[in-house]
Amino acid sequence: MQYSTSASRTNALSAALTGASAGLSYGASVLVLIGPVWHWLALVRTGHMAWQGHALAAFGYAIGGAGISLAAASWPASAAVDPARLRMIRARVAPTLGLAIALGAQLLAQWSVRRSRVITAVILLTIITASLLRLWGRVLPSVLAGFTRCWLAGSVTLTSQLILDRLMPDTEPVYRLGAALAVLLCAAAVSWLSERARRGRPELDARLAVLGSLALLAGGVVAYVFTETGVLRAQLPAASVADKRQPNVVLISLDTVRADHLPLYGYSRATTPVLNELARTSITFERAFSASNMTLSTHASIWTGLWVRDHGARYVPEPQPLPERFPTLAQTLHGRGYRCAAVVSNFGFLRRDWGMSGGFDYYDDRAAAPLLGETEPFLLSSMVRSLLAPFTTRRQRELVYRDAAQITDDAIDAVDAVRESGRPLYLFLNYMDAHSPYLPPAPFDTRFPGKQADFTNEHEERIEREVMQGKRSISAEERSHIISQYDAGLTFADSQLGRLFATLRARGLWDNTLVIVTSDHGEAFGERDIVGHGSALYDDQIRVPLVIRPPRGTTASRSTALASSVDLLPTVRAAIGLPPDPKLPGLDLLGATQAPRVIFSESYPNPYLRERNARFRANLFAAIAWPYKITASDERRIEAADLEQDPSELKALDPGSAQLQAVREALEAWRAHTASSQARAVPKAPAADVRARLRALGYVK
Repeated sequence: MQYSTSASRTNALSAALTGASAGLSYGASVLVLIGPVWHWLALVRTGHMAWQGHALAAFGYAIGGAGISLAAASWPASAAVDPARLRMIRARVAPTLGLAIALGAQLLAQWSVRRSRVITAVILLTIITASLLRLWGRVLPSVLAGFTRCWLAGSVTLTSQLILDRLMPDTEPVYRLGAALAVLLCAAAVSWLSERARRGRPELDARLAVLGSLALLAGGVVAYVFTETGVLRAQLPAASVADKRQPNVVLISLDTVRADHLPLYGYSRATTPVLNELARTSITFERAFSASNMTLSTHASIWTGLWVRDHGARYVPEPQPLPERFPTLAQTLHGRGYRCAAVVSNFGFLRRDWGMSGGFDYYDDRAAAPLLGETEPFLLSSMVRSLLAPFTTRRQRELVYRDAAQITDDAIDAVDAVRESGRPLYLFLNYMDAHSPYLPPAPFDTRFPGKQADFTNEHEERIEREVMQGKRSISAEERSHIISQYDAGLTFADSQLGRLFATLRARGLWDNTLVIVTSDHGEAFGERDIVGHGSALYDDQIRVPLVIRPPRGTTASRSTALASSVDLLPTVRAAIGLPPDPKLPGLDLLGATQAPRVIFSESYPNPYLRERNARFRANLFAAIAWPYKITASDERRIEAADLEQDPSELKALDPGSAQLQAVREALEAWRAHTASSQARAVPKAPAADVRARLRALGYVK
């Protein structure tokens, strides 16, 4: 049919609507297909600032799509084709072509990481070809014409990728190919139906585009809610009937917190007033050490009560999640009738991908959705982010983990849900506010002197890179800034602990609750030209705070007994009335006075550190028998220190001396024993989205 030139205003509006919806489809495609896997889910359930940022980005996409359509509609047409009709076709097809080319370019940019997207590339090539034919005025069959519509092109691309990457990641190629062909057949059917529906009714173009784009957006949200959310685990074994007299258990891990930055351990800054108050009815352990210097390994030791070499959960030599055959603290408590909930901020190494959710009824491992947060570095996302960056704060743009306020909000929700069930609670919380990037909120960010206003995440990364490569030392100004923000983040997390503890009191749960506050490892700030963690076993990386409040509290006391991450499981077991497990190396820290003992810690530097400097290529193993520490590497290097006389470990002792013989022999015996009994599970490489999360936290470059 002929299009009346008197309808040009209506046609222009239709073109703008079509292009705007195409822009939204492009935005959905970038966020779901190209962006981090967790981005959509985080957007659904995070605060209003994230919504504002993505609303602005969506507005930019819509305006861009409308502009493309209007520009295409004004292109001159040949005399052989009805100019008005061709203009409308071009207005509809041009954004589709732009979307397909953009996604194809991104796909090529990531080809080394996502080789599985051959099928997606073929689909995009088909869409590009069909769009070019329509732009030239060619008539296509109904089963193909719909593929030139942006909403359908985006839908088939995203659906196929969701199936291949998320629902069928380990399926045989023939089945994956079959699933992709099924998606294509369904899309062809939708194309045929939509073309028939609009035949003779051109006004349906804009309506179909808007409705299709909305359906695409909703579909992306629903798909990721079902594949990525922390949800109730449906396949837990039935819990026994709970004894209501059993204490609640609240275990809190302050990620990356070294003991000497708390006033409880002699620090001059008032970083943790809430923990100071908690210590008035608790036992503070002065000599607590983590089982490792990285998050995954230490938490797996807390979960299982085993040394890292026994449970095997670590990132090198191959990525190895916690094997399912090891019973965990959550499984033990669940079997005693507890409702087990976890809310974690470290979405890199505490994800379910790493085997950390075993035994939990609810495991919330979502990431944050920062305002204009960084996705893959190209196209409209980067353009919009750059344009709006001057109007946002660094924290709004770069905070990739959920902060202490968000973790506490979700923890309180979990407490209320369990309280209504009438069963005892096991709550595990992980706070990351002392972890890089160091981005405490106002007014905490200016509480301690040293902050530099122009400091960015790029500055932090450059400092770490150059110092760890041995190119230079950290400057006094850089160190002062980093420590000021580290301390401020710790103080912010401490303030949120106060809110959590107040909630437990208000709900009548506090008196009958065992509270444990500790850390998974510390952080180096340039000591010995080392920055960060995961690289050495000096005290700045493995000496951690440990405060334990028994149910109904106790008189404030300080223990000088050696304590380790592996002791937490035996301590909780004893608190709920279970006998000691003779297979576990740890002790009940609330039990009888300890005899002298030896504890161990381990370091397995990740490939990123190993590539930077030969200093960090060896695995390390430390034995601590107070006051002595001996650290040996698998390259036969040995260091020794007296932690009482030399807490900074700057004066090396002779590891072969007679006074260290017992510690050295204990380390050698432990290494020989664990080498013969350590886990032999098949290594499992993390998926591409896991690598993206680790990259966001600086673990992988």
